[in-house]
Amino acid sequence: MTAVSSGLWRLSDGAIQPVDRSWAGPATLLVPSEQVLIRVVDLPFPSRTKRAAAAPFALEDAIAEPLSEVHVALGAEVAPGRHLCAVVRHALMRQWTAAADAAGLAGAVFMPDALSVPLPPAGAWRLLVAEGRALVRGDDGTGFAVEVGLLPALWEAAGRPTVLASGDAAPDAMREGVAEASLELADGRPLVMAPPVDLRQGLYAPARGPAWGPWKVAAILAIGGAAAHLALAVVDVTALHFMAERREAETRALITERDASLAKTTDLVAAVDRLAPEPGGGDGPFVRTLSRAAGALAGRPLSYRAITYGGAGKPTSLAVTAPDMAAAEGAAQALTARALPATAMLDPVSETAATTGINAVITLNERGEG
Repeated sequence: MTAVSSGLWRLSDGAIQPVDRSWAGPATLLVPSEQVLIRVVDLPFPSRTKRAAAAPFALEDAIAEPLSEVHVALGAEVAPGRHLCAVVRHALMRQWTAAADAAGLAGAVFMPDALSVPLPPAGAWRLLVAEGRALVRGDDGTGFAVEVGLLPALWEAAGRPTVLASGDAAPDAMREGVAEASLELADGRPLVMAPPVDLRQGLYAPARGPAWGPWKVAAILAIGGAAAHLALAVVDVTALHFMAERREAETRALITERDASLAKTTDLVAAVDRLAPEPGGGDGPFVRTLSRAAGALAGRPLSYRAITYGGAGKPTSLAVTAPDMAAAEGAAQALTARALPATAMLDPVSETAATTGINAVITLNERGEG
């Protein structure tokens, strides 16, 4: 069968059915959330590899089966050091993978369908009811699916949160908790920016094509009548992009003013390092801080795209391209070891723009003028 590279699909009773063939994101298969345990787990580890390795043990008390019989998928970070994780039996993953392969969806994302419901505000549930089945998303990012008849008891046990409902009517026993004007997704079509959890990782990771660019990912926001939100998102991302370019230009202008021969350098940190004073010199905190940073990062597999100096007493950030996030985190640790406390995170403007590796921002949280 011809491979399918796009579209939104649903696995129901062992059969794969189309939901939206015009889906703007990569091919995505919604799998039944009744068969997936979704939790938020504390995983304060510096690399994704370590987080993925620790996740099964962090969930062990919540899993009724031996760890050897279940597949644990690491998902998005929902708070510093806290990640979504999903647990499903290996037997089911093998069945789902075989069904997807047979349907031409070998490279599709596998996402629990409850996570296709948008996140609610704090203290609320987002609810989608259809055909006697309820999909619920909590404010912590987790979700679950249940028969509608069981929903009121679960709602009571959760402390009767405000319910933002769409689709079919919520049970009468919950009506007092349903917020007015909460049917913004009444057509029942999922609204997803990027999969919070993709079950196809580890043993089940498929060979996929190039990563989706930021504009294709942003386009997914239009699903479910969110065109206005998309317009705002595009404006925000574009503004951030030009802001980064402007700050890089300002940094280059400062460097060029000091030494015209560095006007076209591609390595801003190296340029600043050349301008660094000898001990006892009179240069300001910007040059001193960047000089020390250059020394701490010497020899690391990073390329530098921009430097943002926030001013006296404010953070300085380095926009870098690294082989992987572990390399960026290692650079932050090296800076911290040199009394320049630093953190690393994916670049929110251009994390998918790198042709190899990832783009990240390393933030020096103190100037470290000593």
